[in-house]
Amino acid sequence: MTNEFTLENARNLTDQQLVDALKEGLAMSEEGIRHAAISVAVLEERGRDMSMLPDTFRYAREIAEGQLSPHAAWLLARIPHAIRSILPLPLDMQDEIADGMKIKIAVRKDGRTMSDERTIYEMSQLQMRLAFSETGISPFDNQAKWLIQNEANGDKHRNTPKITATKSGEIIVGRTHLTVDDLIPALSALGYVVKPIYGRKKIKPAEVK
Repeated sequence: MTNEFTLENARNLTDQQLVDALKEGLAMSEEGIRHAAISVAVLEERGRDMSMLPDTFRYAREIAEGQLSPHAAWLLARIPHAIRSILPLPLDMQDEIADGMKIKIAVRKDGRTMSDERTIYEMSQLQMRLAFSETGISPFDNQAKWLIQNEANGDKHRNTPKITATKSGEIIVGRTHLTVDDLIPALSALGYVVKPIYGRKKIKPAEVK
């Protein structure tokens, strides 16, 4: 396109011509971002504070070293956790993802694992971490397995009460204060064996098996 490219003459172009103009403009911008990122990286090496620059240059060194696509850095500049998620991926895949490529992800709903397709802009931070790996897009089965395991661990954590003993000999289960005599028969009925561990002058946290 020429320097005479304006809004008025753009309205006379076809859709494809406008798309071509957009790609050309983006390519010029990306090369400029790469050059700027290299300059920023070297200036930072020399001790210059470059924190006042736009978010695009937050990962200037990764751009300069060829680990991050300038195109992806520009589009995802305000979503730093998205950039961190795609850093291990090849540059061409980074571009596709930043352009809105749909990614197959695993989601949990009502105790079931289902598949869904979302762009990186529609994903949570957890979904981003699960969706991408050093080898590319993580297989659906791997994502599903992690979600199920994580959910099970979370339920176990939520359902296991914290049991401690005080210096006065009280046992605290969650927020309920009990004596040793109260606690042992109650938990025995549930299949637990509680063994308070006594020190010389104090009672240490109870051991639950």
